[in-house]
Amino acid sequence: MKTIKIDMTDYLEICNPVIIAEIGVMAGKVSHYLLSRIPSIEKLYMIDPWIEYDKMGQSESKDKRLLSYDQEYWDDMYSRSVKVAARHPGRAEVIRKTSFDAAKGFEDSTFDVVVIDADHTYLSVLIDIMTWLPKLKDGGIFVSHDYSSGWRDVVRAIDDVFGGDFTRLNHSYIAVELDKELKVRYMKRINELMGK
Repeated sequence: MKTIKIDMTDYLEICNPVIIAEIGVMAGKVSHYLLSRIPSIEKLYMIDPWIEYDKMGQSESKDKRLLSYDQEYWDDMYSRSVKVAARHPGRAEVIRKTSFDAAKGFEDSTFDVVVIDADHTYLSVLIDIMTWLPKLKDGGIFVSHDYSSGWRDVVRAIDDVFGGDFTRLNHSYIAVELDKELKVRYMKRINELMGK
């Protein structure tokens, strides 16, 4: 693992990404930041179900704060995200689906960058990585948030899949640049971790 004292957006801007999927959007703050700071982005897909965790079967979440939010809260987060997308006409699309269901709508090798910041339970992080790695183009960048001591399941999942083969960025982000061979290796590792 190497550490670079740089913001995720600065790191990505150097790479000139065109198509990005953001999984786990909340109110769209990161989406707005990406779209405002990286002019090369032609399309950012903002993917989140904006639904109560209990209704998604996610009552195991370690983040008790998220479990306390009712549907009215999530509807407000969705409305805020729609407003963010409207501030960037033609460059952002809001998709109100689970990570897994949304991924079915995209061909493999579609995205230059995938940013994961969704459910932080160990199994959910593994499933998100397994679901979205194939959607990255060869040479694409996988980004995850909350690689920090407060999110042990996220850290464990990232370490279990990528070992130390990633770059730590500011604000608890990590980035992994992936070619075809690395995608195959990491998918094999995920399948081993999940007992397949």
